[in-house]
Amino acid sequence: MENMRYAEELVREFLVFRGFTSTLQAFEMELNMDVGKGFQVDKILDLIFSKYIPKFEPEKLVGLLSFFKQCISSSETVFYATLSKLEASILRYYIVHAVRSGRNDKVKEFFDMLGDDLQQKGDDWTPCYALPKESCFRSSVSHLFLKGVVGCFASFTKEFSEPDV
Repeated sequence: MENMRYAEELVREFLVFRGFTSTLQAFEMELNMDVGKGFQVDKILDLIFSKYIPKFEPEKLVGLLSFFKQCISSSETVFYATLSKLEASILRYYIVHAVRSGRNDKVKEFFDMLGDDLQQKGDDWTPCYALPKESCFRSSVSHLFLKGVVGCFASFTKEFSEPDV
C-alpha cells in the first residue's frame, strides 16, 4: 500500500510539473471516488469490453494488456502463462467482434499493427489471418460469434482476475 501512495505522489508531481491542472483535478476526483483503493476488476472489464473492443481501439487494448504483463514478475511462470493465454483470447475476441460488426478494415488494421508480433509469439495466429476472407473458416469458429460467448468470457475473466478471499 505504501508503494501505491508513492506512485500516486509521483503522478501528482508529474502533473503539476507539466501544468496539467485539469488532469490533476480529474485524478484527485477519481482517487477520492476509489472506494476499494486498488485493482477493480469490474472497471477494467468494462474498459475492455465496453470501450476498447466496441470502439475498435487495439492500441489501447494492447497497451493495457502489456501493462498487466509488466506487473507480473517473470518468475511467476504460472500467472504469466495464464495472463498470456488470456491476452490471446481477448485479442482474438477483438478480431471476432470486428468481423461480426462487418469491420474487415479493423481486422486488417489490427494485423498490420500486431501481425509480426503475434506470429513471433507462436500462439497459432495463422488461421485468424484468413478470418475476414474465408467463410469456411468462419463456420469452424462460429461458436465464437454467438452473443452469449461475450457474457461467459467476461464472467470468466472477472472470476480469473479477482483475488481469492
